[in-house]
Amino acid sequence: MRKLFQRMSKRTILTLDVGIALLLLLALWVLLDYPAITAAGAFRRGLRAANLPQTGMELRVNDLGLAADGENCMLVRLGWDRGWRYYDAWTVPAAEGQLWAALNWNAGVGSGAEEEAAPAFAEDLPPASAESREGAAYVEAETLPAFAVKTDEEAGLSLILYGDPEPGSLPEEIVRMELVPLERKAGWLVFGFDLEYLRAYSGKIGYYDTWEPPEYEFEAPCDSLVRWMQSSRPGRLPAQEAWLELSWTDGAGTPQTLRWALS
Repeated sequence: MRKLFQRMSKRTILTLDVGIALLLLLALWVLLDYPAITAAGAFRRGLRAANLPQTGMELRVNDLGLAADGENCMLVRLGWDRGWRYYDAWTVPAAEGQLWAALNWNAGVGSGAEEEAAPAFAEDLPPASAESREGAAYVEAETLPAFAVKTDEEAGLSLILYGDPEPGSLPEEIVRMELVPLERKAGWLVFGFDLEYLRAYSGKIGYYDTWEPPEYEFEAPCDSLVRWMQSSRPGRLPAQEAWLELSWTDGAGTPQTLRWALS
């Protein structure tokens, strides 16, 4: 065997080394259950597994990938676990012709990462999912995205919550929050919750001598909004009546408004 290697050229030995390395990488990939190399690759796998139209990922916010056709927004929940993986996929139909999606605003909140402590108002929000804490899928709590809408307009977005009406009366608007624009990409506008509004209505009401964090309370009307946030998940919003209101100014300078129900 030694004489055989001695007779081989350096180019042949190098080719063998590269081949062995590739085989080892392939074996490792198989042992890890074939993770995708990129988030976009995992997104396409998720669409295929859910029998959704194959298209490229247009936007990734926290651990959600988004794309859209003319009638639906397609979402795939992604995570990093020694490679990119998909977990589930679903669609959100356009509302009044407007493509939109609710995002995972709990990602990055209360994950226990010491270097990125959750803001005071978020202590009671559900923790980030395990897969959103790894690698590039983790996002700081300070961004806290809420919704994405597909529009070329410079638009604003408001979240409106209504309380349960008394018998014989109409629902009453209890919270109206103008959401904060965070990002524009590939025709999408991403909006987040107004953290200053949430902080203004939060107060620390107790400390613990143990490792447990302090408790917080939220004054009205913020308490209703926080409860709504706590019970929300991507693809599953609470039954409480809630609306989104998109506003922009058209080319003629006329203000325009579009509203649609979330539940």
